[in-house]
Amino acid sequence: MSQDSRIVGKHTLESLTVGMYADNRIIFREYIQNATDAIDKAIHAQMIAPEEGRIDIWIDSERREVRIRDNGTGIQAGEVYHALGDIGHSGKTYAEDRGFRGIGRLGGLGYCTELRFITSYQGESKKTTTSWDARRLRELLQPNNEEFETVIEVVDAVTQQEEQPEQRDLHYFEVVLSGISTGHDNLLDFDDIHNYLSQVAPIPFDYRKGAVLQKINNKLQEYGITPEEYQVFLHGYEDNSEQIYKPYQRQFSTSQKMHEFIEDISFFEGKREDNTLFFLGWYAETALSGLVKDDTINGLRVRKRNILIGNNRSLDEFFGRNTNQRFNRYFIGEIYVFDDDLIPNARRDDFEKNSTYFAFKREVEKTTYQLARQPHKHSKVRSTEKKLKEVPQDIHKINEELSSPAGITETRREQLREELKQKVRKKVDQIDPDAHTKITPPTTPSTTNTSLKDKTDEIQQTKKKFIEQINKLDNTLSSSTNYPAQNLPSSISKTCRKHISTIFDVIDRVLDEGLAKELRGEIIKALQPQPKKEKRS
Repeated sequence: MSQDSRIVGKHTLESLTVGMYADNRIIFREYIQNATDAIDKAIHAQMIAPEEGRIDIWIDSERREVRIRDNGTGIQAGEVYHALGDIGHSGKTYAEDRGFRGIGRLGGLGYCTELRFITSYQGESKKTTTSWDARRLRELLQPNNEEFETVIEVVDAVTQQEEQPEQRDLHYFEVVLSGISTGHDNLLDFDDIHNYLSQVAPIPFDYRKGAVLQKINNKLQEYGITPEEYQVFLHGYEDNSEQIYKPYQRQFSTSQKMHEFIEDISFFEGKREDNTLFFLGWYAETALSGLVKDDTINGLRVRKRNILIGNNRSLDEFFGRNTNQRFNRYFIGEIYVFDDDLIPNARRDDFEKNSTYFAFKREVEKTTYQLARQPHKHSKVRSTEKKLKEVPQDIHKINEELSSPAGITETRREQLREELKQKVRKKVDQIDPDAHTKITPPTTPSTTNTSLKDKTDEIQQTKKKFIEQINKLDNTLSSSTNYPAQNLPSSISKTCRKHISTIFDVIDRVLDEGLAKELRGEIIKALQPQPKKEKRS
């Protein structure tokens, strides 16, 4: 075989179709990113205004069909053959376009029986349809099938192209996946696809669900960056149609069964050596009571050209090793990257591991390593605030029992002294006056402002007051003579009182606090003089 006779084997197609993606829904991301590139070109060519660009997705579960259509430039009829037939070749550039490898459009072949690309270009009175027979393709890729050897031979065998009349002023590109394969029914699940697209697509925030989110686009505009947002509509059963927005909203739930709120937005950034923006990140300021339960919003996520790269777990390792990685899901946020050399890999589940990626990782970790410490600090604040409420209640409860008309036994008095020492005093010792100053966002100056200093001083004084109250109460307990026997009727002899006091002590030693109190009360009640019954005449 001569050097000029090298071939690319047909099984390469298997890697580019069936074996390309671990998650079949990624085909939506691939087709949407191609659609946004076409819309950008249509806007640049003044075919449409910026606000007119849109992507429509239809899910027809009865016909087992998915359609994705954009009103971008479309493809000129004379260019369709190579634009849609060439494999791994594209006229796009990675610095300008989201999709540039020329293989993403093949992703749908692994999940349907027929894949069609329908397109029309403005000024041409025709539309061109390129059809791929996905069922036939799978047959030809079987290990025991020897009909063809090369990629080109297989492509020619499973594709066909035709032209039909179309209105001259129309311009669009449409992808149709017909006969969604068994085992891929989730591609026909309206709610599942809606959730997926809300996370990955380059779409707007829904400010109706959280006005504070406006700060993000405002920040981008401060840097002269126009937010890359597109109108994406999902159409489903019974004329169900919705515009899709990012899923972020002000209220959410945590693993601690608490409802939390996004109180504010904090930002962090990285600059290149020439002081231009490398990346811009944002995260929601919350109480950090636990893991954010909603997987559509938890975790810092990375976006390039506003399309999600990877998922909510992709930055786990940026938070450190082992258990620290779980803290990524305590946070809600995104990182927008702007460097041309930070290149998404072919599956869009991560970036190419080049020098730019590792520089990005080092810069982001300056923030994420500090964020990983924040849940512990917030927990300390919550603990301090809880104890500031509990200690006065504990002291009041002991004082109330000490001064009770029912009296208090020697055993119970010692129990209360022990509780005062082991429980109440321990709570006071755990109060951290500086807790609030430790949750200052890591991207802000570390200087403590006046309000935080005032709060620290106030907590310190409260803690000092608690210690004084505890010491005073301990002295009162040790000298108390308010014994239960003193509340017995005067008709009971001194000897009996001593015996009853001994019984009360035993009760307090053996039974728990509630039952002991109840039993002592019943005994005292039973020993009280009973009113004499009137004699009948």
